[in-house]
Amino acid sequence: MQFDLFKHILDIAPGFIGFAVYKFAEGDEEQEHWDTAIMPYFLFAACSWALTCLCELGIEFFSVSLSSIGFTIISMVVAAMLGLCHSLFLKRWLLNAVNYIRGKIGLNHVNYTSGMLEIFDDGEDHYISVYRGNDKIMSGWFNRMRVKEGALVLIPSPEWEEKLEKPNNVKRTIAYLDKDTHIIEYNINTKS
Repeated sequence: MQFDLFKHILDIAPGFIGFAVYKFAEGDEEQEHWDTAIMPYFLFAACSWALTCLCELGIEFFSVSLSSIGFTIISMVVAAMLGLCHSLFLKRWLLNAVNYIRGKIGLNHVNYTSGMLEIFDDGEDHYISVYRGNDKIMSGWFNRMRVKEGALVLIPSPEWEEKLEKPNNVKRTIAYLDKDTHIIEYNINTKS
């Protein structure tokens, strides 16, 4: 039995590739420590391996056999596609399915995002104001955020500030109890 180090490195590569593509598509530039990222690496590797096995069965249906290197290459491609799809829609679909089931059995919905601010990162327009205590820090259209840094970018818009920021136009409020900070989102489909 020969130990082929390069082959074994290639066998674990799909997990790293899938997770890297997922992080890239999410706009997450933070470096992961190996001990916190081992589970995502494993999950991407396992899912890509299972999907590649299905691909292999489909290929064998046409009487073509796949070499071990071919299997690994397809597994890497599948992992990259899986990482991209997970960022674009699979994560949302899975969360919707979990919340549907939890709702049917009488449990509250869950939110697996890494920060409350991610509710604004849904492709929709959001006009928000950020307050610390009773002082408004900033307001504007949500543009981008860095959840791990606790930072967000708002595009100021004085004309919309006057039109939208009214007490009877509040859509929702997020309160950070430990930081004396709250965020107010306003309805943007208002007739003023």
